Amino acid sequence: MVFVLLHQMPPRAALHWNWPLFSTSRVPTTRLSAGDYITEPGLTSLVIGASIGAIDVNPSTLLEGCTTGNCSFPSLIGDVSLSTTSICSKCIDAARYIRNWRVNETTIVGIPEVANFTDSSTARTNFFSKKQYSIEWARDDFDQYFLCILNAPVDNHTFLAATSPGCEYKNDTSRISKCVPSSATNILFDISGQLNVIANVFAPTCSFYWCMRHHKVEVVQGTLSEMLVAESPGFLTEPSLELYRDVSFWKPTCKVGDEVLGLTRAKTIGYDNESFKVQLKGSGTEQRDILASANCTVMTSSLGRPALQNTLAVLDSSYSYRGSVPVESIRQRWENNFCGPWSLTGLLNGGSMSFASTVSATARACTALTNRMREIMVQRNFLVDEFNLVAEPGGYIHGEVIQTAVCTEFLWRWLLGPALILLVTFAFLMYSVVRSVVRRNLEPLWKNSLLSALYLNPGSESLASEDSNMELKKRADSDIVALTKTSENTWELLKEEDHGDESQRGTEYEMVMDWSEREQ
Repeated sequence: MVFVLLHQMPPRAALHWNWPLFSTSRVPTTRLSAGDYITEPGLTSLVIGASIGAIDVNPSTLLEGCTTGNCSFPSLIGDVSLSTTSICSKCIDAARYIRNWRVNETTIVGIPEVANFTDSSTARTNFFSKKQYSIEWARDDFDQYFLCILNAPVDNHTFLAATSPGCEYKNDTSRISKCVPSSATNILFDISGQLNVIANVFAPTCSFYWCMRHHKVEVVQGTLSEMLVAESPGFLTEPSLELYRDVSFWKPTCKVGDEVLGLTRAKTIGYDNESFKVQLKGSGTEQRDILASANCTVMTSSLGRPALQNTLAVLDSSYSYRGSVPVESIRQRWENNFCGPWSLTGLLNGGSMSFASTVSATARACTALTNRMREIMVQRNFLVDEFNLVAEPGGYIHGEVIQTAVCTEFLWRWLLGPALILLVTFAFLMYSVVRSVVRRNLEPLWKNSLLSALYLNPGSESLASEDSNMELKKRADSDIVALTKTSENTWELLKEEDHGDESQRGTEYEMVMDWSEREQ
């Protein structure tokens, strides 16, 4: 029955067995311990090299172990099981700062003293990424969170781009432009020699900054999932070495006096040499003063700007269409664009670039760079401080393997085959019982079927002719059999000549039946 049931299952209903091997899995983190540490100088070049042309936001490359494919990780606070230093990004919509002006009969569009393009450059690129050390010109749009992240900036960028109406296809890099990006500014100016064309111009301004990210981590059926629970911006302190700038982060939890504070969403409002003013759970929430002596921060020092700049260079990556002519719908454009979601130039050429797509692309670049940092840092040496050159082991969080049972998909139609076999078997048994009852005075069922089998030699007589089978039946009818209780307290059906000594078979009860005489 089990064989038939398995035979009825389609190939996609394979069984999966996961056995525990009493091992652990681990996921790397760039934070070693609740203390100060700095990365070795050679590490920066490795991170930069890994970030070039290597955008990958899949966290599964970070997983080691977890042989059964299902693993759990201990919780630090709430759902948080992993806290790691990262690079984060936040963007504001700077479209309202876009202006257009004319110089010597040339239309210029852009943000004054930041980025702009003219008629001739519009036909070639329509896209600018302007690196800036300061974005104070947009301070009117800073909320309290944005002010906090400027305490530990890695880099600031303003992206300026334009799309135009219509859907004219000119060459492999032409714009599909029936897409009107959200929060765009419509400006009348000359595009590609065409006068009086309305262009949709938009300008996201993004800040990239050091942060501590807190994740919920689990492995289910071999897939690593890192769900972001919260993040906390870092903040700069005085540099300890000329080549490094110290960045401090809040630990997930910290004991201050008799109280344990959760700091996964902490934002630093201000600090001095003795204390920090902190918002514990984001904007508009409770503020606390935490003494520096409470040891609630962890610090790292590294050159993050070159690695980030190399990663952002990938945003202007190669791009092409899968088809010969781009299609018009936004959904079909995404499906036919042969470029990663981080390629801003590709999104622009496909007509899908907007403020939202820019925000998504920069966030992916940050996640990719963070994962590269985690992969490399756990394999390299760390300096405990500038005077101690002893290598520290890589930083990991360790999880426990979870045993899983047999899992399969089940459909009721798979029972049709076994049910049919069961029905046929039941019908045969019912027929046999009814026939035995109806013909009990003529031919007992057990004699007609079972007794004949006692004289059957499976090796030869089962293949004998019809005459031989008739002779076999006559021999069975003429023999006298006895139902005898043995010394082992069991019953056996024996021919008279095999009955033997009563001391061997037992004599408590014997019933002799001459079936040939009884039938007469």
